[in-house]
Amino acid sequence: MEKEIEQKLKAPFLPNEIEWRITAKSADKTKGLAVAYITNRAIQNRLDEVVGFANWKNEFIVNGNSKICGLSIRINNEWITKYDGADDTDIESTKGGISNSMKRAAVQWGIGRYLYSLSGQWVKIKPQGKSYVIDETPTLPDWALPENYEKPKVTKQWTNKKETKKEIDKPVLDCIKAFEKIGVSKEQLENYLHTTAELFTDLNLGTLRTVYLQIKHGKPKEDFFGDYSYKKGDNANRLDEKLQRIAEESEK
Repeated sequence: MEKEIEQKLKAPFLPNEIEWRITAKSADKTKGLAVAYITNRAIQNRLDEVVGFANWKNEFIVNGNSKICGLSIRINNEWITKYDGADDTDIESTKGGISNSMKRAAVQWGIGRYLYSLSGQWVKIKPQGKSYVIDETPTLPDWALPENYEKPKVTKQWTNKKETKKEIDKPVLDCIKAFEKIGVSKEQLENYLHTTAELFTDLNLGTLRTVYLQIKHGKPKEDFFGDYSYKKGDNANRLDEKLQRIAEESEK
């Protein structure tokens, strides 16, 4: 079982799950050196798909101007944690430090580790505002693509058809199913977060994951999903504020 989990965690991501950032520019600023990376959302999706919504968790430790992330996975009913950290960033310093520390902790589990073997690619760039953006999609070698992946042969054509309703993402569906098993309905989750399941964000899933673990550890679900009347979203906001206070107290 451990070997199967390891292989699935280490598997390459789909090209549309890979993002690129410019790390250097040519003298005439027409080309940039693009380096591949994965987002925290891609990491969360991979964990949900491989081990399940309720079988992984993360925690953050403040160390001066750095953040240390402990990424835990439950294997054979035992929690195993791997740690890594990152300094705060210049932009959105705390959020950047948390995000980067989780990405590095994920690498400890093998998630996206293969990207370190990719060479940077010089691609066309164009100015946008005060910065530059990529104007040419980088390509991935075959070894960095998922097994049996077929490269698209045709591009999507423009259509005037009305856009179809947004579908619920698989991580959200997994979350809903996990809560249904403990007697909490999709409607209760939507009422709790004051939004529809189709619009649940990564932050929403993180909040629900915290609630789920508290319920599994014995806290009555009525504390979160009671029948009493309250302004929609208030409970979620109060929980986020509580978690923020805990993080701030740990910094002191």
